[in-house]
Amino acid sequence: MIDLSHKDLSGKNLSDCDFHQANMISTILNGCNLRNSNLKGANLTNAELRGCDLNNASLCGAILVNTDCSGSNFCGVDFAGASLREVNLENTNLFDANLKGAIFHCCRGLTKEMKLVLKKQGAILNDALITKDSFVWWIQNVLLPTIAVLTFIIGSNGIIDLFKPSNTNNSNSQTSKEQNIKIPLPSPSEANNKL
Repeated sequence: MIDLSHKDLSGKNLSDCDFHQANMISTILNGCNLRNSNLKGANLTNAELRGCDLNNASLCGAILVNTDCSGSNFCGVDFAGASLREVNLENTNLFDANLKGAIFHCCRGLTKEMKLVLKKQGAILNDALITKDSFVWWIQNVLLPTIAVLTFIIGSNGIIDLFKPSNTNNSNSQTSKEQNIKIPLPSPSEANNKL
């Protein structure tokens, strides 16, 4: 496994290189040519990739956490299964990238339109930031329908009726008490007298 952590490789021509599962933590790659490079499973945590050309590179299963990729070209990049957490994607080109199964968590620089395109291409967006629009959507599409369904199922008296003891249990206990009543049997001498 290659370890290029904390190295400054700015402006280098690294096209067609194999960085499979490389450790590139805090590596500075600003302005690098990484066309057609293999970065499958690479750890790019805290790396700088500003203005890089990664055209047709493979980042399958790569880990990008707090990585600055602003202004980079990701045209045709394979991001399948990659994890991008708090990555700066301002002014990036993701045209024709394979995004199936890629997880984008709290990434910066993604417009609403870009997020829609990412979702359509199979990316998973986990934005923990609650906006007014997402909050309103959650209330309208999750909370209110759930309340309506519960009200229908439970009835108009509400959920409190679920916790009240029901009458059916009392009637069952009364019938069981009635069934436990002992009927006196005649003594053997009384039985002989009746015969």
